[in-house]
Amino acid sequence: MDPSLSSPWMTQSEKIIHTVGDDPLVRIRPLQEITSNLFILRIIVNGEKKAQALDSLITKEYCFSGVRLQVIVEEEFTRKRADQLCVKTALGIAELLVVALETNHLFKTVLLSERFGEVAVFPIISSQIIQFFNDDQSDYYENFNGVAANIFKDVMVDILNGMNINYSTERI
Repeated sequence: MDPSLSSPWMTQSEKIIHTVGDDPLVRIRPLQEITSNLFILRIIVNGEKKAQALDSLITKEYCFSGVRLQVIVEEEFTRKRADQLCVKTALGIAELLVVALETNHLFKTVLLSERFGEVAVFPIISSQIIQFFNDDQSDYYENFNGVAANIFKDVMVDILNGMNINYSTERI
């Protein structure tokens, strides 16, 4: 691997920073190298319920050819790790999404829709492009470019307690 190119764990961290971090109640600490094959990204959240909701919805670990990226959600004032919340219904997941994302600038709403005899959860995300420098040689400016809803799919869980979460782009 060319050492000047952005690592996959750095790219994933930037995706989290530019989506989950687009919220005035969320701060993301710089990526911390624990060992050569373990990195930690700490998300500091203002509010215990919001921290718990976000911790329940965010993907907590990624593995890239033996290098792990762990994501830790902490409540801002106590600095303790957030506890996950247990929800068992589509409505419960929708409510959890609202608590986690209601102050996020990219989040619009969450809708429920019956599909194939089951209620599906659709968080609606702003129709924006997420862009950041990433040494991407296929882009003239070497940027990473992605649709915001697709990046949320990359950084958040898409199944919670057996129910699908379908991140979608707002209608334009």
